[in-house]
Amino acid sequence: MRSPETGGEPPGGPAPAWSLVVPATGRRSLARGLAALAAAEGTAPQEIVLVDDRPGGTAWAPLPVTALGPLTGLAHVAPGTGRGRAAARNTGLHALRRTPDWVVFLDEDVTVAPGWRQTLAAELGRAGEDGTVAGVRGAADDGDIAYRATALQAAGGFDERFPRAPYDDADLELRLTHHGWTVRRGERVTARTAPPPSPWTALRAQARHADDALMAALHGRTWRDRAPLPCAGPLRTQAALTAAGAATLLLALGRRPRAATATALAWTAGTAAYARTTTALTASLAPPYALWHRARGTWRHHHAHPWPGTPPLRTPPRPGPPPRTPEAPAAPQAAAPQGVAAPAPPGEEEGAV
Repeated sequence: MRSPETGGEPPGGPAPAWSLVVPATGRRSLARGLAALAAAEGTAPQEIVLVDDRPGGTAWAPLPVTALGPLTGLAHVAPGTGRGRAAARNTGLHALRRTPDWVVFLDEDVTVAPGWRQTLAAELGRAGEDGTVAGVRGAADDGDIAYRATALQAAGGFDERFPRAPYDDADLELRLTHHGWTVRRGERVTARTAPPPSPWTALRAQARHADDALMAALHGRTWRDRAPLPCAGPLRTQAALTAAGAATLLLALGRRPRAATATALAWTAGTAAYARTTTALTASLAPPYALWHRARGTWRHHHAHPWPGTPPLRTPPRPGPPPRTPEAPAAPQAAAPQGVAAPAPPGEEEGAV
């Protein structure tokens, strides 16, 4: 595998080889997305890995591999662990049977445009000429992103403590850019299929605030200013609504009806914003639920260490007896590209929080 210090393909050289990893939980949109990928024009991937990330994957119907049509022979299924997108992506990385120049990740609810493969090949070709480019994002969101294989290996893969999107990508890009790599935004077009509506979607979404706490522990309190993808915002609104609701109850119990009415009106007006996209019940429960997840994440991750990384994508067999495990293995650090000096860790930067 090419080291980060060497450049990419020379201008006018052969198209870079790319492989595709698709984490799948069995959504109906997967077959449609695979069919669109097969119908797209352009260079085909050298390998496609579908990661079956359903709990007890063998108990479910097989994934629709045949929807790939002429690309079916390039695909195989790898069993996942059911621990979220980051872990499924790492599983797909280690299931690759050939070492590509680039690894492309598509979500199962993403459908590519007819010229997607052609645009991808052009973008990877341009990025390959610059050895500092670690990734090229799609035009839409984090459900379509390509990473240089050597950059992924240097960074140790995705941090599996982030089970939800887009935190796995945001964390990886912050780690890569901190060590001198760059991530570009491309022009390839995709469409995302919205999941079926559920009154509990708003409550489930509040779990992302636990990921916020882990991001703050790893990258400092100002990580949102540097985050390449939109993540959950501060909890000021949720904290104010929760405080207003608690004050209403306390004032009512204290027999102070006028003050209780004032705080109840403030709570109702704020909760109405949530009720526009969900039910009144979930809108009233979402703010305290968000605070609970943030507190849980802060307690769990207050001593979080950098992601130790995963084994290399392809590890050659070692002759003789297995090596002895060192007592205190050092966490691998992402290597800086040639000509770019690696900056100091976030905790040693001047003015770092």
